[in-house]
Amino acid sequence: MRLFGRRPVARSNDINKMWSQLALLLLLVGYWLYVLSLERVVLIQAPPGLWQWFVARTPLLDLFTPLILWPYKLFGWHVLRHFIPVLVGWRFAYSATLSLLQTLYGLPDRLAAASLLRRLGGFIPFGPPTLIRRNSFQEDRLAEPLLRIGGPGRVHVAAGEAVVTERNGRFHRVLSPGMHMLGRFEYPVAVLDLRQQEREDKEAKMVTSDGIELTAEVSVTFQIGRTDNPPTMSQPYPFDPKAARQAAYAVTNLGDGKTSGWEALALIITSSQLKDVVAEYRLDELIFPDQAASDPHQTVKMEMERRARTVMRNFGVDIVSTRLGRLEMPDPVTEQHIQYWQAFWDKQRHLSQADGAAKALEEAEVARAEAEAMMIQAIVEGIQRARQQGKMGTLREILALRLIEALESMAQQSEEVLPVAGRLLPRLGVLRQELLLNREPIQESTDS
Repeated sequence: MRLFGRRPVARSNDINKMWSQLALLLLLVGYWLYVLSLERVVLIQAPPGLWQWFVARTPLLDLFTPLILWPYKLFGWHVLRHFIPVLVGWRFAYSATLSLLQTLYGLPDRLAAASLLRRLGGFIPFGPPTLIRRNSFQEDRLAEPLLRIGGPGRVHVAAGEAVVTERNGRFHRVLSPGMHMLGRFEYPVAVLDLRQQEREDKEAKMVTSDGIELTAEVSVTFQIGRTDNPPTMSQPYPFDPKAARQAAYAVTNLGDGKTSGWEALALIITSSQLKDVVAEYRLDELIFPDQAASDPHQTVKMEMERRARTVMRNFGVDIVSTRLGRLEMPDPVTEQHIQYWQAFWDKQRHLSQADGAAKALEEAEVARAEAEAMMIQAIVEGIQRARQQGKMGTLREILALRLIEALESMAQQSEEVLPVAGRLLPRLGVLRQELLLNREPIQESTDS
């Protein structure tokens, strides 16, 4: 299929037109000869006076006298009068044709109908070509018969745009930027912008798999399918004609007589794919992922773009990039998650405090056990020294002194964990001084 034109069909139409014109010419000549034979016109014997003057001076010209008399025979009044009904009928047929064209195509006046009839007859008026403007294409079609009814006629397509034409309600070809000649009854139906375009939806709605409604801002950048050809001055935006044809017919029925073209379809498809992707996740998976390194937002965005690009390629549109804003929750859900967040961190704080208290208690128990061991060891050492010196009478004082020393050591180790231990140290010191003043001296007591 030739997307830029159908030359075989156009050539066939030209051949049919040529044979039709030849048939009309032969019919006219046959009618003329029939009238000539019907009137039985006799050639006049006397040629025109001017021709006789030439023959008198040049006798050889008398050989051409029959040829000079033949036009008098063909265009004589007896012959031409038979063409009066033909001329009158042609005039009525011409007027009826103009009225039919004016009524059939809704033309403003008979002059517009006459211009259309001349163009259909093959007469292309001089002057600049008709400019096809994308922004006012629908209004221009109503005002310009060439754009609404079709050619023959010349049109100009602006740079950065492409035009899709039809003929008899069927696709015909795609016009690239530049000047083109429309064929008979070939008319444009769509003007495509070949530049990159962007559409956005500030409140795209979606629902998670657990029934929570979310909103987000979505935007998509897209263009007509391109080719591998590099840009040129005449074709700054090289495009694929097949993609342009697909995009021209990518029309969505919105109801109430409203439709949307391929420009709106890109955002519609992207938002639809976003809904499908989000519907596969729970809210907790999107807001509180299990893995700290995972990024559910980026995952959703990439999957949405991949699916939208696959779908839009079937409509002749290439998605260049997409953007997905922050997923917004409704106010009640947000407040609920704030409460959940507060409860969660309160629980973490209590757990931290409980863990600290448990560690402190464990340290106190360890310190107490160490102090008890030291106290027992000090008492055993004091008893052993008293036995060696033979002064068992002072055993009670030794035991009391060693006990106080062990208690002081235990209080010092527990001072950081138990504040009350710091207040006991001065009292223990006073008791120790009193015992040292009242007991008998022991020679080796200083070693302890």
